[in-house]
Amino acid sequence: MKRSEFLAQGESWLYLPQEGEGPFPVVLYCHGWGGCRDIPDTLRPLRKALLAAGCAFASFTFEGSGKNGADLLPYITYTRLTEQLNGVIEALRAQPQIDAARIGCLAVSSGTVPALRLAATPGKAPAFVVAVAACVSPQIDMPHGGVAKIVSEHLHELAAGGRALLFGVPYGEAFLRDVLENAPMHTMHRVSCPVLFLQGGRDNPYRRADALLGTFLLQEAGKPVEHKELAQGGHVLDGAEEACAEETLAWLRRICILPEE
Repeated sequence: MKRSEFLAQGESWLYLPQEGEGPFPVVLYCHGWGGCRDIPDTLRPLRKALLAAGCAFASFTFEGSGKNGADLLPYITYTRLTEQLNGVIEALRAQPQIDAARIGCLAVSSGTVPALRLAATPGKAPAFVVAVAACVSPQIDMPHGGVAKIVSEHLHELAAGGRALLFGVPYGEAFLRDVLENAPMHTMHRVSCPVLFLQGGRDNPYRRADALLGTFLLQEAGKPVEHKELAQGGHVLDGAEEACAEETLAWLRRICILPEE
């Protein structure tokens, strides 16, 4: 694989197919909580299959994750991460080997929030979104009651400038308010690109429900959407690696990002 960095500040990888000179379509990996530009092992068969099919693959690290300013994590909002994602896509558009009209996102878990929010932003939507373990509703931490419950239990502390714990990280009012008020479910009717919800059947019921919710909202709005649950897949489709690659490539061919075989 040909690999290079494409962001001036680093924390990015761009992989190009071995054959052909482009411009290539590209799938941009948007990691989840605690991730970075290095993709998990479970998604490597997909990356390999994409490159073999003539599609580039890119990844980056969100602010507040990995080596990219972990100390910023308590101050990050999804609005800020959505703006960062837009900047990353613009950087890819500037690459001569990349087809600017065929840049899409492969987003996992909390990484689906900025991807789906950007997809609903007029003039800034990627060409497509593959959402794995999607976060559509504001109930991002459902096993512990959800963000709404956390906010209701800590209203006075938050109003006084204090913080409340989410995933063990102390967040202030700005982050939690952003999660509640700007969750993807509120703007799904404005999504302007095709979306594939690719969900693991062994994942927790909250993520599975969110994938169905996102599908229903897009269907109701008349948007191009498909939903596929892989029975053997876990949270990051572990256990369904080959099926993930097959389903994703087949869908990209159906929406004309990749040519038919």
